[in-house]
Amino acid sequence: MACAYECIKHMITNDLVGHANSLEAVMVECSQHLLDEHPSVRGARVAGLFGCLDIQNPDGGYMQNVGGPPHPAAASFKQALWANGIYGFVRLPVLHSAPPLVISEAELRDGFDRIDASLDVLDRELGF
Repeated sequence: MACAYECIKHMITNDLVGHANSLEAVMVECSQHLLDEHPSVRGARVAGLFGCLDIQNPDGGYMQNVGGPPHPAAASFKQALWANGIYGFVRLPVLHSAPPLVISEAELRDGFDRIDASLDVLDRELGF
């Protein structure tokens, strides 16, 4: 209980919810950029500091079914993410983004730049 109390106290003292809310516009802007620039991105949505990109193949369908076998391009995409310093749970056909609530705007933009570079690899692998 003491740990939970200290976490909640830290969140309130540092207004982490307000901070996340203030960065939502950056998340929307960066997600929209990826949607506009990458044909593999079918859709994007954001709520606070939680976002999601829907990944499609060239015929407009989802890259793979949820829980289905991995698409051959998935391994290259994951490797590109790792090579660009993005580590997380990748479960295609959606790519979730949930940075820490203490992230700065510059760090958030840098993360999206790294995802952008990784999506270049995916676009090529998918044949766009």
